[in-house]
Amino acid sequence: MAENTTIITTTSELKQLTGSFYANNDFTKIRTDIELESEKLKDLIGDAVFERALTEYDPPTPSEDDDLGEPKEQTPLVNHVQLPIALMSAYRFYQSNIVSHEDGGRKVKIDSDNEKMAWQWMLDRDDEAQLKKAQRAIDRLIAYLDNSDITEWLTGDKKLAAKDLFLPNPATFQQVFPIDNSPRFYYMALPFIKSEQNKTLRPAMGEDYSALLTAFRTNTLTNDQYTLLALVQEALALRTISVCVRRLSLQVLPEGIVQGYRTYLDSMKGSKSPDLGTLKLYTRFIDDEADEAMGELRKWRNRNTPGANDPVLLPNNDPCNKYFRT
Repeated sequence: MAENTTIITTTSELKQLTGSFYANNDFTKIRTDIELESEKLKDLIGDAVFERALTEYDPPTPSEDDDLGEPKEQTPLVNHVQLPIALMSAYRFYQSNIVSHEDGGRKVKIDSDNEKMAWQWMLDRDDEAQLKKAQRAIDRLIAYLDNSDITEWLTGDKKLAAKDLFLPNPATFQQVFPIDNSPRFYYMALPFIKSEQNKTLRPAMGEDYSALLTAFRTNTLTNDQYTLLALVQEALALRTISVCVRRLSLQVLPEGIVQGYRTYLDSMKGSKSPDLGTLKLYTRFIDDEADEAMGELRKWRNRNTPGANDPVLLPNNDPCNKYFRT
């Protein structure tokens, strides 16, 4: 077990990492945010990877006159882990530091002669920029781990779980559906990918499921299986995106998906009947694409069965049945 419990211990480190955190800010006010964001990052990259980073971390040594300590050169792993924690902690700190909390209630202290409070739209825009920067830092961290030889990551639960999927990594997902090359989103969506593969694709594929998955994992696909794999991956990606839009906050979705929603939202502004909710209509739009992909998958599987894909125009009727409906 590492001696350190946090991977950022001074204001100077935060200032160096974020570029916006003031050196005269009280570190104790942001320490809780650092601990909370560290716990969230642990859930994403695993305890073992985080503990290894803590072991490699070399804390600043405070001088006699300055208890902040000058930042030291850290290992690549520590640097990649520190950055998203610093950016997310600063983002949370900026949101909660607008007012001071005192015995007499919440107050705003400002030099009226030289300062002005930012407008709400300015705060919203700054929040969005800070959050995007933190998310890019998480993408950077996971991309680094994926390209590394760090055993704790390569043998972790998330990497092992992804090996059994038809979308086994962020790059494969990106080829099927644009996710802004975001490993962060991919690993957040991993439980949904697994669920949709087992709940939707496995029953639809029948006996082809195991054979295709084995050939895909061992890189022994036949020409027919390549065609089937493309249909499976498209259907799985669309089903996963549909679930993610419903269950995840738009703030954590990749910009490409959010932009698609905003475009759909703009198109709905002129509609006379948006009472069902734009988000619900957008997910229905994605569901329609997913259903179409599933239909193409079924057609491919039934291609050698005469009449299997023909529409049923009239049901079979029993001549003994004396009843009918209109």
